[in-house]
Amino acid sequence: MAVYVFPCSNSKAYQHYVETIKTERTIDELNDVVSQNIINDIKNNVGSNYRIWGSVAGPKNQVNWENLQKGDLVVFYHQGCFIGTCKLKYKIRNEAVADHFWNRVEDKSFELIEFLEDFKEYNAPAIRPDGGKFIYQGFMKVNEENEAIIMNLLQNGEARLRFEGNKEGDDIMLIKDMINKAISEGHKQIILTGAPGTSKTYSIRKFVEEKTGEGDNVKDKKLSRFVQFHPSFDYSDFVEGIRPVVIDGRDNNSFVRTDGIFKAFCRKIIEENITDTCYFIIDEINRADLSKVFGELMFSLEKGYRGCEYIVQTQFSNIPCYKVNNHTNKAELITNDCFKDGFYIPENLIILGSMNDIDRSVSTFDFALRRRFEWISIDANETMEETLISMAKGTSSDIVKNVAKRICNMNEKLIENNKFGLNKDYYIGAAYFKDLDYANLENSLEQIFDHNIKSIIKEYTRGRNAQDIDELLKNCKNALLNINE
Repeated sequence: MAVYVFPCSNSKAYQHYVETIKTERTIDELNDVVSQNIINDIKNNVGSNYRIWGSVAGPKNQVNWENLQKGDLVVFYHQGCFIGTCKLKYKIRNEAVADHFWNRVEDKSFELIEFLEDFKEYNAPAIRPDGGKFIYQGFMKVNEENEAIIMNLLQNGEARLRFEGNKEGDDIMLIKDMINKAISEGHKQIILTGAPGTSKTYSIRKFVEEKTGEGDNVKDKKLSRFVQFHPSFDYSDFVEGIRPVVIDGRDNNSFVRTDGIFKAFCRKIIEENITDTCYFIIDEINRADLSKVFGELMFSLEKGYRGCEYIVQTQFSNIPCYKVNNHTNKAELITNDCFKDGFYIPENLIILGSMNDIDRSVSTFDFALRRRFEWISIDANETMEETLISMAKGTSSDIVKNVAKRICNMNEKLIENNKFGLNKDYYIGAAYFKDLDYANLENSLEQIFDHNIKSIIKEYTRGRNAQDIDELLKNCKNALLNINE
């Protein structure tokens, strides 16, 4: 078995990886693309379901592609990490199939096609034993020395997908694994809850970026949207509202119905016939009055009430809807409105939210809405070590583990005194230590405590006995700095 590397570090290539490697495709997609003889040939060699990859037919790629044999291992590389593996099952050269799955780049087709099987996902930093990095920029065969190193990295990467941590001894899943599990169980509205600084929002955004290939650098996102709720956010911002706009041929502003951010994204999915899974992220979801923001969507968010069979009449459904042109800033009447009979949420849309358990506005999340979401609680101490490791790349894992233990000890001191009624929801999360200077560890930890954590603990204990608060601050600081008295 030979080993080949398929780089997919740019956003376009990574999107291909998400759409045709992480996602199985079916033979039915090719019915109107190629002849029946080619379809039968693929089906006989591959089956009805497959994962597919393609490379541009340059001289080097073509040599490697011709040498690639059934059963050879292909390793996908993305931004300094090995992220997945497959085995070759079958290969063909076909421009029509390539153009169906992937748009041409500068008129170059990804026509050297591999049908793959046995997909496994990894998170293995591509680092050599000497500390240097593997950097791959082209499809290539790996030599024997590097092959052994890469296989070892993959084994370590697989082990790092889970880590030990809870009292019962069960594995604690990484946050992205928790989200994956919830989605695989059929949940389409998911909320991460936990103490501030537990990387909920960061983890959700990285999860979506990995799934879609749409990072912060992608301006016109096709598969994802992000919004942060706040007390002034309302129904007109989220679903639809009456707004003043400029219409061609009129001198004054006109008041018309326009989509809010959520409805506009749903419209895009439907109008563009997007069949991939899409994601709508709501940060700080509990900071708005949710009953007012969602309105009639309370029905659409009910489990099993997705798709065009379950339409709802929105607040202004009797008024024609306009779309604002981002280039001209003028409004245009929406003709052939996909929501003319009523609004609905597409079945392939996942809603991911985050919230802090201790936020004072948490009570606005009523029971009717609570049962419409799957809740995932993030324990700061249980995710501390893995989160710090991900933030402190290049630092010795032993040092990072020691810091994680100190922070966890500090959190235990924070809640051990019943005078304040604090619990695990008040733990200090790893994100407060993202700028920790490991080269000047003790001084840096002390500065973070004095400048950031101290004020948080004072807020937690506001109005309590000053002497008790001072004692709590001292105990927490000593635990963080590993001082025994």
